[in-house]
Amino acid sequence: MSIGITQKDIYTSIYALVLFMPIFYPVLEINFIVSSFFLSLVLIEKHFKYSLKLVSLSTLLILIFIVGFISHFFYGPKIYDVIKDSVYLFKPIVYLFLGYFLASKIKDKNSVFKIIVYLGIVFAIIHLSKVLVFILNNDVYQISKIRYHGGKDNYMELVACSLLVLNVKNRFFSIKVKFKKLFYFILTISFIFYFSRTMVVAFVILWVAGNGYAKLTKNGIVILTSVSLGVILFYIALNSLNIDRGATGFEGFLYKLKIAPEEIFNAEIDFDDPVDRWDHWRAYEASKALEQLQHTPYNMGVFFGKGLGSLIDLGFEAELGNEKMQYIPKIHNGYIYVLFKSGVIGLVMYVTFLFFLYLQTYNKFKSVNQIFINNLISALGFFYIFSSFIISGIYNPTDVITVILGALLFLQYQYKKAIK
Repeated sequence: MSIGITQKDIYTSIYALVLFMPIFYPVLEINFIVSSFFLSLVLIEKHFKYSLKLVSLSTLLILIFIVGFISHFFYGPKIYDVIKDSVYLFKPIVYLFLGYFLASKIKDKNSVFKIIVYLGIVFAIIHLSKVLVFILNNDVYQISKIRYHGGKDNYMELVACSLLVLNVKNRFFSIKVKFKKLFYFILTISFIFYFSRTMVVAFVILWVAGNGYAKLTKNGIVILTSVSLGVILFYIALNSLNIDRGATGFEGFLYKLKIAPEEIFNAEIDFDDPVDRWDHWRAYEASKALEQLQHTPYNMGVFFGKGLGSLIDLGFEAELGNEKMQYIPKIHNGYIYVLFKSGVIGLVMYVTFLFFLYLQTYNKFKSVNQIFINNLISALGFFYIFSSFIISGIYNPTDVITVILGALLFLQYQYKKAIK
């Protein structure tokens, strides 16, 4: 008996592979080449219908790239660094289009969501297996050690978990109840063992915005105010505790939560104190980038950036990724990263891109599916607004959420068209 593999099955498999590879095999250049190849295959077919929103969003990202490309001619960086930055800045554009066109080719649109959930389960099982192996072979269970061996985060699991929570009574896509309960359990346990501050905050953001509470209505303002007050009270309580930096276990996790705001925004550190330096690392590297922009002729770097291939001078050789580096191409803060490469012009475009995503929750809608998709797009926009402070937003090397965003933009276009 022959097994028929249709063209639709191939596109579904490609969609799953594109979401799987960057997390399982996090080599940016390889994943960029593979994704670009798949995009070229998809584009061989004609008769694509581009939504205005896809064109608008991708244009903003393309302009950020163009400004950075033009700026680099004035600073003479190495070709290798220019190519590397080109991949960083062009990756989300490729992913956005690839997600959009693959979703248009997948026959069962429920698969767009179910594949995310199934991949989340696969990653959760892999993660828990690593954690279990570590626990069975060690007597000391420091959180830092568990995260080192098991993994520090996984945003496919984050989105999968969020989708399950938002998909009340299978209103938007169907998963059998008996499997849904099992999926909840596996993802929750895996989520806990990441001990990730970013994932916890991101989950709250996706839940709030995914339910439409990010919209400034009476109900939305109440929810946002309640969440904000909860966070403020939590930090007041946390700062009243005397938590040792070297603490292990849950106390060590609380310490990381306690210093999170300072790590991002407080660049006033004791340069000679390595402990102080690493506790404020994100703020430090961002401050060095801003400092170097101001030292360009006529402050032109502030407006147009230092271009693709420009390197940030840390001022000393830091131990990064098992090697010592003083000049780095990329930093954790996505806003400052864009500013450094493409200046204020690029930063305005990036903020516009994120704000445009958020505004989708205000779209007029007529169906439950439209509400769900619009809120999800807005939720991803909110997620990127937050993650751009922590993990470079859409320019995170392992980010695949832009593929999901592209798929959602197609579903938004399709549902709107179906109602007309």
